[in-house]
Amino acid sequence: MKVYDDLKIINKVGELIDQVENQIVIKSKLLNYDVLDQIWKDFVCKDINIKGKIDYYKILQFTGENESNNYLIESIFIPHIKNRTEDLILVYQQGSMEMLYYIKSFDLLNQVNHFGLPYFSIRVPVSDLFLKTAEFLKENEFIISSMP
Repeated sequence: MKVYDDLKIINKVGELIDQVENQIVIKSKLLNYDVLDQIWKDFVCKDINIKGKIDYYKILQFTGENESNNYLIESIFIPHIKNRTEDLILVYQQGSMEMLYYIKSFDLLNQVNHFGLPYFSIRVPVSDLFLKTAEFLKENEFIISSMP
């Protein structure tokens, strides 16, 4: 059922991607997709007041590196969690062969084999075409795009 669910999630990304407007670039040696996952899960868990399996050590390492990056991450994740509409965040790390998507969708929750919250995270391989367009990123940089 996992592949089937992933296809539905990717289809939802396709529906929402035209609404993405905001972009930020973050430079960090300590940030990676796993750390971002931990930060995103922490935001989700705090919003609904539940305990999650969060690796706070990874988060603390990143947050201690550069305070302005903390504000940038908050400026993307807080609206994503607080807004009551569907939402999409796209993340690409320079040099990665994957793109990371964070999706909030109540509609998707009804379509996939998923019991719980309307939050989804999926990593999708990127094409060579995208890699060429992302060449402007420097080492250890991330581009994060979100809906308004």
